[in-house]
Amino acid sequence: MGNLKKLNILNLSNNKLENLPDEFYQLNELHELNLKNNSIKELDPAVGDFIMLTNLDLSYNNLIELPIGMGYLVRLLSLDLSHNMLRELPPDLTNMRALQKLNASYNQLEMLPPLGELRKVETVILHSNKLTTFPDMSGCTLLRILHLADNNITEIDMSCLEGVGQLKTLTLGNNQIEIIPEEIIKLVYLEIFDLSHNKLTLIPKYIGLMPNLKQFVIDGNDIKNVRTDIIRCGTARILKHIRQGIKSTNTDVKEYVVSDASTNIYPDRYTMQSTKLLSLAGQNLTELPQEVLKNACKADVGTVDLSRNKLSALPDELSIIERIADLKLISNQLTHIPEWIGEKYKYLQILDLSKNLLQSLPSNLGLLKYLQELNISFNRFKEIPESVYDINSLEILIANDNLITDIDISVLQKLQRLAILNLANNNIGFIPPELGTLKNLRNLFLSGNCFKQPRQAILAKSTEEILAYLRNRIPQ
Repeated sequence: MGNLKKLNILNLSNNKLENLPDEFYQLNELHELNLKNNSIKELDPAVGDFIMLTNLDLSYNNLIELPIGMGYLVRLLSLDLSHNMLRELPPDLTNMRALQKLNASYNQLEMLPPLGELRKVETVILHSNKLTTFPDMSGCTLLRILHLADNNITEIDMSCLEGVGQLKTLTLGNNQIEIIPEEIIKLVYLEIFDLSHNKLTLIPKYIGLMPNLKQFVIDGNDIKNVRTDIIRCGTARILKHIRQGIKSTNTDVKEYVVSDASTNIYPDRYTMQSTKLLSLAGQNLTELPQEVLKNACKADVGTVDLSRNKLSALPDELSIIERIADLKLISNQLTHIPEWIGEKYKYLQILDLSKNLLQSLPSNLGLLKYLQELNISFNRFKEIPESVYDINSLEILIANDNLITDIDISVLQKLQRLAILNLANNNIGFIPPELGTLKNLRNLFLSGNCFKQPRQAILAKSTEEILAYLRNRIPQ
């Protein structure tokens, strides 16, 4: 099995595997791995070497714990851990920054690490466990679905939902909840809210202020302030009854809804303080609101996401947020990057400039002494900018889908920590054999260029084999 170096998809589901051989962990090019419905009891920490994985299904096994090292799976989009015997999740799970779906239902989970670093997660399924406290999801700004039914949760802790303004589905049936907090009205996009079979005695009036609530499940509680026959009629009848009570007390529904919707577009200082995130992604902005930038500075945010807007330049005011570690500028209309990036952002670790109109970069990028990952893909670069070679800490360089014509190996060798290099889909006509001498290179992507050597058959092999091929072509 260890010889299948280029294997991308592996389905071993519905077998009787109890453990995995050492050779299995050498399949470093795997993108999808399905081990569903086996008898696996433990995983080797080497599972963290599957750094190309995007989908991992470990459901219906006998796992009691997960190894430290799972957090290295930074490209993972979907992780299914359901139907095991897990008591906890490893803390480095939060390093899976690309994760969109997490399913850990039907386990024995009693506690969870804070999950707020999972900035891209949209669906979290944690029902049928032994949780006693509400999981900390603060910072999961894209979270749409959260399933927490069939646990032992006693309280809806709204501090654990700070910044989770896009939530549409929240299921908490079969828990031990006694009170619905007033802050629940901040979840203005909530459509499905299931609190069936808890210990509630009161449906508060502010439930009627939730503008998008379509399904409010409350049966199986000992409700005192709403008649049983009304509850049996379902959501529409319950909300009508509650809203009639609101009108009689002259409560202004619009006041609640509008004020919260506005904070949803521009995050407030306190949300940014708790999440350390400024996200203005997908707002079609042509300029950035200065007040928000000032608040982000005061909140000491570490991640700034300005992706999917219409920015043609970065305002100087952005430079005041000096502790940025992760800056995302994907899918804008940027034609240049200001020089102050190198001077001001001395803590920057990740810089994503993909899908813009860039042809050059600032000359002082070498000042970014902590920068580990640079993505300049889908731009208009004809060469890798000289300043890139001054970033001594660089480990990942993504430069695919540009107009790059050659590889300057004499300066590329300066990047001694480089582990991932993607130059696919450019106009490169020659691959220097000396590229094979880059000792730390683990993943090399060169397909979609116009060179004749190495041939496609060589490029289809593992990075290790490509580098060996290149070394053999160095003139003696």
